[in-house]
Amino acid sequence: MKKGEQEPLPETVQNPVYAKQQILESKQFTPLEKDVLSALLADNERYTIDKAKQMIEEFAKGEAN
Repeated sequence: MKKGEQEPLPETVQNPVYAKQQILESKQFTPLEKDVLSALLADNERYTIDKAKQMIEEFAKGEAN
């Protein structure tokens, strides 16, 4: 690394992860989206906001696991 360059931030700082309850309390999702996420997210996992949005899109397309 050259002098003056900053080290890249760890993945969790660049893309913070949240517990299911934190996502369900977020104002970034509509009540309907929160209902979907409530069913799709696992209690013991952590997710990025982007991953949660992706899961909603997949569910809407009928691709949810």
